[in-house]
Amino acid sequence: MPKRCYVYAIHVDGVLRYFGKGSNGRMYAHMKEVRERLTRKFKLKNVSPLLQRKLTEAVMKGAVIEEVVLADDLTHKQAYKLEYSYLKKLVHDGKRQQLWNIIPPSIYTPQEHEAYMKKLTENLKSKDRLTRVLARMQLIRLGRYEDERQELGGGVRSANGLTPQRADGGPVSRRHSGRGRSQARGLHAPLDQAPGDSTDKNR
Repeated sequence: MPKRCYVYAIHVDGVLRYFGKGSNGRMYAHMKEVRERLTRKFKLKNVSPLLQRKLTEAVMKGAVIEEVVLADDLTHKQAYKLEYSYLKKLVHDGKRQQLWNIIPPSIYTPQEHEAYMKKLTENLKSKDRLTRVLARMQLIRLGRYEDERQELGGGVRSANGLTPQRADGGPVSRRHSGRGRSQARGLHAPLDQAPGDSTDKNR
C-alpha cells in the first residue's frame, strides 16, 4: 500500500486514461465501484462521472485495467501539484481526448480556453436564469467577468435582472481483466517525464 498521499494513473489496455491522487485505498476504489455495479441492473448511459462510465464500459468489453502508483509519501499539497502537472503536460501535448479526467479551465490549451470563454460569454445573454448565474460565477472566478461584460456593452443581466454589484459598490499498480483478475505493481515517474509515453503507439 502506498505511503501517505500518492498520485496514480489508470491504464486501459495499455493506454493512459486517468490521473488521480489520494491516500490509503483510493486508487482501487474506482474498480471496486465498477465491480459492484456489474452485480446489478443499470443503464450505461446513466452512469456518472465520465470515468465510471468509461471504466464500466471497458470492463464489460473485457479490457485490462491497470492502476499504477506514480509517486507516494507525499503531502496533500504535493500530491495535488504533481497530479496537476501530469494533467497539464498531457493536455498541452495534444492528448486531451485520451484522458477520462475532467480537465479544469486553468489547464486548457489556448484554443480550448478561448472556446470555453466564448461559451461562457454567450451564456451571459441566455434567457435561462441559472445559465446566466453559473456563467457569471465562473467568469468572476476566472477574473474575466468585467472584461466580458464591457465587451458586451454592459448588456448583461444578473440573476435578479440588475447589474451585479460588489460590496464596495462597484461592478462585479493493480491490473484487472474483464473477468476481475488483478495484479499490483508500482512505478515512480519523474516529474519531467510524462507517464504513459510508452503507450503512444496504442493511441
